[in-house]
Formats: sequence, structure tokens, C-alpha cells
Amino acid sequence: MRVRAIALTALLLCVPGWAHAEQTLIKPTDDYCATPDSTADLAKKPVPDLKLVLSSKDLQFCSYSGEGLSEINKSWAKKNEILAYPAQLEFKDTVELIQAYSRIKSKFDVKFATIPNAMAVLARKANIIDRYVLYNKKYLCGIQNYTGSKWADDSVFAHEVGHHLANHTLSAGSRPYFELQADWFSGFILQRMGAPVDGATIVLGKMLEHQYRSGNAETLTSRTHPQPEDRIAAVAEGWSYACEQDPKCDL
Repeated sequence: MRVRAIALTALLLCVPGWAHAEQTLIKPTDDYCATPDSTADLAKKPVPDLKLVLSSKDLQFCSYSGEGLSEINKSWAKKNEILAYPAQLEFKDTVELIQAYSRIKSKFDVKFATIPNAMAVLARKANIIDRYVLYNKKYLCGIQNYTGSKWADDSVFAHEVGHHLANHTLSAGSRPYFELQADWFSGFILQRMGAPVDGATIVLGKMLEHQYRSGNAETLTSRTHPQPEDRIAAVAEGWSYACEQDPKCDL
């Protein structure tokens, strides 16, 4: 199976000096998962600095695991609104690092929010369009603890950044092919950041493993998100493509 994200590949390879760039950036530490949890953070700042109305007309997004408007509104949102708060510095640094490795600068803000996991969001208000990468800190720290991998949150954030760089949120949000493109981009960027291929695929692999153990593997496939096996293959292909361009990488 070949799911190479052609649009993303062309975008990346047109950046001057990309293929031979020295990777000198340093990944932030992962100490943020040892800090007080998100509920404590919110207690210190009870008023959110952003509210996003859950409307298919005004809000388009790509979520990491496939949740739709109705599910988010029922289980996570407050009065039909997503509440967002300033991101922890470490998470903002991670997203900036991913953009630096892509050599493509896209303007969007990073925020902690009342959502299930992570998502790339486009919000419309009158003639103004704002872009966000939103995340649930407990989810990200949970997958880091569950996988035991320092690359877990990087792979999720790289996936959401990929959605923005490919302008997927301009096209009504998640679709199976868009998700495979974002997965491909995640694998590509994580190889550039120094992750091994199993580090790039570990989150999706553990998600699939957990669902099989619980007997609910079919719940990971939906009209917007493809089978986990296909997503893992897309991540691995993106990683391999980056490795082919890296003289220091062995397949």
C-alpha cells in the first residue's frame, strides 16, 4: 500500500536546503506530565481566554481519533462551547519545534481545551478565520504514560500540524485520506526529529492493541478515520521517506 502524501511531500521538498539540513534543534523535556494536572491549572484560571461555539457552519476541525460535533458537545463541551485556556509552555514549544523541522511556518495558536484528545481547528467569525491546535493535557500525558515513549505527544501534535499545513480544515474537516496524509506527515517529521520508526507509530499501535484487548477494535474505524492498520502504515511510510533522504538513517 502506498499512501504517500503528495501535497505535503511537494511542499516540504520545495523548501530550500530541506533535504540536507542539519537537525540541531533540541526536543523539550517531558517534565510537564509530572506537574499538577489540568483541573488544578484550570482552578487557578476559572475564566477561559477563548470560547469556540460548536457549529458546523463556524467550526471545522480534524480530531485525532474521530470524534464529531455531537459527541464532543455531549461529553466534553460546556453549553455548546469548547472552552480553551493558555497552553503549557512545553506543549507550545513542541508545536513550534515541529514547525521548525517542517521549515514551513503556519500561523495558529496552541491551547488546552475541553476536548477528548487533540484537534486542528479552523474557526470562522464574520470574515475572520483563526486556526488552532487544541489538546487535552490529561490525554497526552496519559498516552505518554501508557506507551512509555517520549515521542507519544510529538506524534499526536505532528499529526495535527500536518492537517493545518495541508489546509484540511478548509475542506470540512476529517476524511480518511486527510487522516492518512496527516499520519504520513507525522512519521516524516518524527524521523527528522530523531525518533525511531517504532517511536513514530507507537501511539496508533497502542491504541489498536488496547481496543483489541477490550474487544472494540472496530470503534477506531469511522466514516472520517481509516483503519488503524492503514494509519500505522502511513506513519511508517512517511518515516521511511524521510529516512531515504537522510544519509545518517538506516532503513
